[in-house]
Amino acid sequence: MSQKLSNSLKEEVRILKKFFFHIDVYGAEIAKEGFSGYVSEVLISYFGSFEKTIKKISELKKGQVIGKSTKNLIRLL
Repeated sequence: MSQKLSNSLKEEVRILKKFFFHIDVYGAEIAKEGFSGYVSEVLISYFGSFEKTIKKISELKKGQVIGKSTKNLIRLL
């Protein structure tokens, strides 16, 4: 993914990763339930900047799923 990003978008990714790290949501570990480096790249690529990405994330509701899955998801209660 990073090969497809311009230098300015790569800088936006670095800012987003640092932001996620400082608010303790950077990392793909299950216990952390955070954002991976790859997801950071995808978000910046899709939304175009750190500011736009944060704005969209701020609009999410608790428990909201981002995107669509190609697999059938089963929620166990």
